[in-house]
Amino acid sequence: MRAITTTLVAAALASSPLAACHDDNDDLGEPSAASASDLLASIATLDCQEAFSCSASYPGEDFDADYGPSVNACVTDSVDGDDLATIDGDISDGIIGYDVDAANDCLNGIAYSDCLTYWQNGTELPDACDGVFIGTVPDGGACNVDFDCASVTSICDELSAECEPDDSVAIAKRHRQVRQLLRR
Repeated sequence: MRAITTTLVAAALASSPLAACHDDNDDLGEPSAASASDLLASIATLDCQEAFSCSASYPGEDFDADYGPSVNACVTDSVDGDDLATIDGDISDGIIGYDVDAANDCLNGIAYSDCLTYWQNGTELPDACDGVFIGTVPDGGACNVDFDCASVTSICDELSAECEPDDSVAIAKRHRQVRQLLRR
């Protein structure tokens, strides 16, 4: 499977040529940022739609093996429902703040230029995406996912389940978190 190395995309959904090309593109719905799950599923949908619209120029060996036979299959394989449920639960519990305005700006700021750029860079997330998830857990505190951590340079360590600094984190750390949630 490929790694999603791009950001959120919203503009491609309404005018995507996929509906005419792929029978399994029904009921994907409109992009939404009403909840974290909606936002992340919308990002996955936009990414998969762009991949399918650019499939003729796919630089890999086997598009179907990497993306599945349809947009719906691609989205299903991209989104980890357990992580989404954990994030939604942590938002409900007040561990993560969710800024719906930033989420809408994030989703609406996604745009694709051409297939070559998509295959080289993936979905590129606008800066608005950096302010969508606001963690409250200080370093050393118990966490479930990276978004729980208050510091943008910290991660939720998988072994200790505590927030800790990540020396390898760049400014685009929140972008990386979104991509990790979309298991591709």
